Amino acid sequence: MEIETTASNDPRWPALQPQIAGFLDKVRRGDDLSSHLSRLPHTRGYTPSKPAIDRWADKDFLLNVMGYYHFHLGTDTEPRGFATRTDELLFAKVSRETFVVVGIFDHSVFDMARTPADSMNPERERLWQVFSARSARGLPPGSFYIPAAITTSGHNLHLVELAHEYARTVHTIDPRLDDKAYVFDLYDKAGVPRPKKPKLTWHQ
Repeated sequence: MEIETTASNDPRWPALQPQIAGFLDKVRRGDDLSSHLSRLPHTRGYTPSKPAIDRWADKDFLLNVMGYYHFHLGTDTEPRGFATRTDELLFAKVSRETFVVVGIFDHSVFDMARTPADSMNPERERLWQVFSARSARGLPPGSFYIPAAITTSGHNLHLVELAHEYARTVHTIDPRLDDKAYVFDLYDKAGVPRPKKPKLTWHQ
């Protein structure tokens, strides 16, 4: 686990230390952090394809664009099992192996400018500065880079390409799984003993 100075130098960091410390203890233990995430996927996880509906209504723009998860820092548990909601949120870059805390922001960070002429609010602008600085870290001066790409559906391009690759793999392999010779060949190539009755499941 890492804590960037963009988080620890925030004036709110000391005041929130009890909540932050409790949350990061969960991270170190490998606890399930789902209760600290937004409740919106449980209530607005899918928006019908209608012109009147904002295509971002069912998506986390900052997660799709920047890859940053945001966590509520409440120390109590609500009746539905979620950690109590907090105005201040901890943003982190999360993978299976790493957890990098990048900042503390309030909910105004989610407020998007209505028109191109509108300026970003201070929290949102600061998050973009953090994201840009981390994206360019280690690159030679004058380098050209694309830190994030979004498809017209509003999804992260990498995830869309990954979904296509999964679909191609399933489309290629699934029709052959009733062929016992093909299945046993998979075991042989992997150096795994053949079971009498293979039980196959898909894993990503």
